[in-house]
Amino acid sequence: KEELYRDLIRKHGISPLPGVTYWVRTLHTRGWLQAIASAAPRANIDVVLKTLGAAHAFQAIVSAEDVHHGKPDPEVYVLAAARLGVPADKCIVMEDAAAGIAGARSAGMRTIGVGHNAEFLDAEVAVRFLDLLQTDAFERLLQNTPDPAIKPVPA
Repeated sequence: KEELYRDLIRKHGISPLPGVTYWVRTLHTRGWLQAIASAAPRANIDVVLKTLGAAHAFQAIVSAEDVHHGKPDPEVYVLAAARLGVPADKCIVMEDAAAGIAGARSAGMRTIGVGHNAEFLDAEVAVRFLDLLQTDAFERLLQNTPDPAIKPVPA
């Protein structure tokens, strides 16, 4: 199944969700360290990053092979932060799943829930797509400053 997934991406490509490319580039340009903390196999992550031409923007990758416990256990996030050399309270996790949000919060990290079900996630900020975030959303979240321009996902 995993090899088929990778073959499909190699043959047909993959499109990031709205706002993802902007934020990966913007945060990279601003000097933010970025990591991928995923339950996916490393080979899947590598294919996606190569296809999108985004590998250069990430300083750490943690995949299924690197951890003993899956989400909601915080291990994947703790390891990603350690590989970046960043304390947990200075990390922001973008997640589309309740288990991921729970793991990030258990690790002491700030959270942005993304996706059509974002309003049901226990995240500090919830948006359908990342392009709904204001340009200073990450700084505000680390400073714990409410951003009136961040629109929660409508119920």
